[in-house]
This record gives sequence, C-alpha cells and structure tokens, in this order.
Amino acid sequence: MKKVITTPAGRERYLKILFQYLKKYKHEFDYWDIWVNTINPSDVEFIEKLGRENDFIRLKYLTVPFDGRGCGHTIYSFFKDYVNPDEVYLRLDDDIVYVHPGAITRIFDERLKDNSSFILYGNIINNWMTSYVHQRVGNIGYDFGVCQIDEVCRVGWDSGKFAESLHRKFLEKVNTNSVEDFFIRDWDIPNCDRVSINAISWTGEEFSKFSGNVDPDEEVWLATIRPKEVGKINKIIGDAIFVHYAFWPQRSYLDGTDVLSKYEEVANKICQ
Repeated sequence: MKKVITTPAGRERYLKILFQYLKKYKHEFDYWDIWVNTINPSDVEFIEKLGRENDFIRLKYLTVPFDGRGCGHTIYSFFKDYVNPDEVYLRLDDDIVYVHPGAITRIFDERLKDNSSFILYGNIINNWMTSYVHQRVGNIGYDFGVCQIDEVCRVGWDSGKFAESLHRKFLEKVNTNSVEDFFIRDWDIPNCDRVSINAISWTGEEFSKFSGNVDPDEEVWLATIRPKEVGKINKIIGDAIFVHYAFWPQRSYLDGTDVLSKYEEVANKICQ
C-alpha cells in the first residue's frame, strides 16, 4: 500500500518550512504530491525548483481555470486523481509549520486499520475544533476566550491574539521537549461537525466510490456532507500533532509577531 502526502500549494514562506520536515521524514511515505494551486510566479518557481531537486516530490497542476476569488476555490479539482485503492493519502496544508516526530506514520497506520471513519484528522494545533478539545481537557486556558464548535468561532478561528497565545504555549512545549502534553485521546466526531481540513487522511478505496468528485466547497463536503451520506464518522488522531500557522482572519495579526520565524528556527534545529 503506497502512502502519499498531498499539499495544496503554495506559498514559499510556509512551504520552505514544511519541506524541511517532509525531507527529514521522507522514509515514512512514498511521495509528496504538491498541488500547484497558485499563479504567483515566484511561488511557482519555488515549487518547480523543489520538484526538480527532490525525487520524492511530484507536481500536479490545475486542470480547471484558476479562480480569481482565491486559491481555495480550485482545490476540489485535484481529488479526482487520488482514488487509487492501493494508496492511502494524507493532505497537509502548505502552512503546516510543525510536524511531530512519528505523526505521519501514526496517522497512516491508523488509516490502514480504520474502516469506520471517513476522514481522519491530525491533532491540529490552531484549528477551532482541536482548540475546543484542548480547552476542555485542560491543555490550554481561557485567557483569550472560549472556543466553540463553530467554523467561524470568534476565538478559535477569528482571533489573532488567541492564535498567538496558543502558538507561544506550543513553542514552549517544543523547547522543553514536552510536546506530548498536547496529546489527547483519539476523539470521535460522530455528528460530522465541520472541522478545518488542515491535516486529513483518506483512503483511495473510499474516494474511488465517488471518483474523487468533491464539491467545490471541499471542506464542508468532506467534513460533513459526504460522511453523513455514507453513514461514517470522522476522528481526530490524538498523538499525531501538526501545527497550522493561521486562518486568514488571524494572519495579519500573527504576521506582526515573530511566531512564524520561531517555527522556522524550530524546523532548522529539528531537521538539520
């Protein structure tokens, strides 16, 4: 069974961090398929350079016109090529800025065993659902508000201050070798509440049933509509940690801090 990582891309300032982790952990998967989902010339140049210089990277190009509303409106079109019954997949957004050792293997291993879940999520740091869970189990506090199960949560999705506080706490755990404090038990989502799909895993066998024809509103379709249609649940894998930098309402605030540069420093140290 081949294991393939996919990434809708891309923004060089994030991808250069994710690349360091996937190059270090490339023994844990077969290919990293970068979905070239941008028309920014410098970003395309960076992505194509990665493809030329690394044999574990394959580039996949858009087959539909780039949507002027934003790159998120064309990602759905890539899924039709990821339906091989002999493959399992892990999608990581391009602004995943930390990958915990063993997280890739852990989520692929669980994917191969689990036939009852439609989507497996990583334990995504800075994701409104996992932030909700981390508050409820006591991993993070309520100083910057209460996270709700809501895709436009004013705290977990919208607040830059909350995101900075969460990142600072996580970076402290990295620096003290105690990231495991953020582990949780595997967390079922039986009602298929919407969860941001920053780090998700699926099987080619399951997606072959609908030929990978994902709705243009990919997140809500994958997280809620399709699993309900087929009577499956989704699940968070609690010890497979991936850090997501920012939702768009958080980005301008976080970009005024040194959070991203701190994650780059961590990647340089871990992946050297």
